[in-house]
Amino acid sequence: MMVAPARLGLTATPPESAALERHIGPVVYSLGVADLVGDGLAAFDIVTVPIELGREERARYRELRGKFAARYAAFQRATGGASWHEFARESGRTAAGREVLAAWRASRALIAYPSGKRDALRALLAHHAGTRTLVFTGDNATAYTIARELLVMPVTCEIGRAERARMLDRFRAGDASVLVSSQVLDEGLDVPDAELAIVVGGTSSARRHVQRIGRVLRPREGKRARVYELAVEHTKEVDYVERRRAGLAQMGGAA
Repeated sequence: MMVAPARLGLTATPPESAALERHIGPVVYSLGVADLVGDGLAAFDIVTVPIELGREERARYRELRGKFAARYAAFQRATGGASWHEFARESGRTAAGREVLAAWRASRALIAYPSGKRDALRALLAHHAGTRTLVFTGDNATAYTIARELLVMPVTCEIGRAERARMLDRFRAGDASVLVSSQVLDEGLDVPDAELAIVVGGTSSARRHVQRIGRVLRPREGKRARVYELAVEHTKEVDYVERRRAGLAQMGGAA
């Protein structure tokens, strides 16, 4: 339904699909994140914080992951590499399949905010006390848990716009130095004074990662932002961090 004979699309985070080229056309010019540092973006450092599960947490994670992995591998062999959506749909049709999906969800919940992440987050916030900080989680439940335990403000899609606006105003004014969110802060927040991001959990999406850390890369004279990524050792989170890093090195604004 786009009837214009000429179209120009501008984006800071190109989508990970063919949609951009299909609807607008091929990319004709792009800049990587590194190209924008010092002009459009503040200088920054990214630090990965390795997290070890406790003994009981590790045993429970292996049990849950093993139950899921066995069925998923069998499904892949039987179907010749069907998609995750096909696996989830097929599993949801039987009690045994639903149990496997529940084990998968429980394994993800376990590494979302284990004791090691709790300790690391407390230590980082104490070390950077007073610094305007954005904490990103992989889900709302973890965001609310952090908000309750550390008495910081949560910003989620379940909180009304008026209340979210008041929270952001307090953050900009410096009355509150820490906000925690799963997705709401990924886009649209312009706070040049925010200079620390702590990624407690997320996905492998480089696009979303760029959106997240972009919140603390708004330029300001003399600013050097810092990003911490918490990743549980010997889990998929380590792979997620590596994929995000690789994507960050390649991604930039495009036209």
